[in-house]
Amino acid sequence: MKRRVVVAGAGFAGLACAIRLAERGQRDVLVLEAGPAPGARTASGVLLRPGVLDAWLPGERGLAVSRRRFAFLSPRRAFCVPVFAGNKRLHRGGELVQALAADAEARGAEILYGSPVEALATEGGRVAGVRVLGETVEADWVVLAEGAGCHLLREACAAGAFGAAEAKPERTRAVAFRADYRFPEADGHRSGLVLQTVGFPLTNEKPSLYGGGFLYGIGADRLAAGLVMGLDWTRPGFSPHAAWEAWKKHPAVAALLAGGQEVSYAAKLLPEAGFAGLGAMEGAGVKLVGDAAGLVAAVVEHRSELVVTDIQ
Repeated sequence: MKRRVVVAGAGFAGLACAIRLAERGQRDVLVLEAGPAPGARTASGVLLRPGVLDAWLPGERGLAVSRRRFAFLSPRRAFCVPVFAGNKRLHRGGELVQALAADAEARGAEILYGSPVEALATEGGRVAGVRVLGETVEADWVVLAEGAGCHLLREACAAGAFGAAEAKPERTRAVAFRADYRFPEADGHRSGLVLQTVGFPLTNEKPSLYGGGFLYGIGADRLAAGLVMGLDWTRPGFSPHAAWEAWKKHPAVAALLAGGQEVSYAAKLLPEAGFAGLGAMEGAGVKLVGDAAGLVAAVVEHRSELVVTDIQ
């Protein structure tokens, strides 16, 4: 099988790439996704500026941010500061991915689910295709939208696809633990809530740890919770999972999660190096997009905006 473009990954970056290619007249695009369905591996709780997706998904989507607070956590207390809510909107990430997938397919892209890319096919220092489900799919271009794990990027580097350029597959990363909660009773005060935290359990004791937590009210009966932690810690015995559990039990967080049932749970790698982590984004037969390219600035709150606007 030979395709013009193969995209590895059907998250925000991969689907945005397929749509952008279709806009430019390239419809021979195959998108390969490990998950069984669109959005199956996308956690809920995405905060976006209005207009980021309007060109592809017109119409008002998501919930307006009604209350936004920033909290400094000690082990038992929270010092909260009101923050200007702005005009950002909260979305359920899985639903956005489903809408983008439908748009990409309507424009002519083919998406295969349950089809993880096992390896790259290389030839003479060039990426010439991918290995998927035991078969080789040849391609003029392979777009890596694999996320921050970068195992395919490492293969491309080892094959010499980037020549003397540095693609930087090894960069600073963070891990994000995320969970969605459903509540038996709707509460209008929950909808549109944004709470962001720093401090406990990631204290400033030496050696220091960095990261922060968030709670997003993605519906009157839904909350998305998460804790992001840098992976380059040097503190002996530190457990990110134990930190996640401790954060959820903090009085300020536990009060908001009380009565809710955890309905989904995920962990995800995120690039954290910012501009210092950017390297070559194009090699022989291969291009990088989204987290695989390191397109996240550590000082910017929400990676999904950069993932999509980069491709637009």
